Amino acid sequence: MRCAEFGCNNNNGKNCATKWRFFHFPKDKAALKQWIYFCRRTDKINVKNACICEVHFAPEAFERNLQFEMGLSSRNPTKLLPSAFPTAPAEANERQKRMESRSKKEMLTTILKNTDSVEVIQENEVGEAPQTAEEIIDEKDKKILHFETEMKQRLNSVVSTLNKCKNDS
Repeated sequence: MRCAEFGCNNNNGKNCATKWRFFHFPKDKAALKQWIYFCRRTDKINVKNACICEVHFAPEAFERNLQFEMGLSSRNPTKLLPSAFPTAPAEANERQKRMESRSKKEMLTTILKNTDSVEVIQENEVGEAPQTAEEIIDEKDKKILHFETEMKQRLNSVVSTLNKCKNDS
């Protein structure tokens, strides 16, 4: 079995060390549309056989197994709640992360080369001017990462609100 979400390589092949749990697409047409949209695939998905792995669901999307939680059962068969939707997109693989980091550094280097030296030398919180272009690039890179994190949090908030609105109607 292989996850249908674009960018996710989770599978339960012979050589796979981790045994992922997979969940079939729902039969309800409205829910099915949301699951397909979540997968972000350009090719057609065979919804009769396709599955999405557990990684893309929030912990609240699963039914609780009280017997397992109380130690009365050694197995924890996890079931999705009927209203569950995948919410966590696949993380970029290592190559994509390196490419993004390299492209950000190249962009910052270009920006720094094109600005006047007077504008580049700024005092930081301690009152010391950064000494090298590399320190400046690292500082700018941290700001970009912080901004990206903030934007992802805002996007997740909007998605959560949309899901609540859809569930209420």
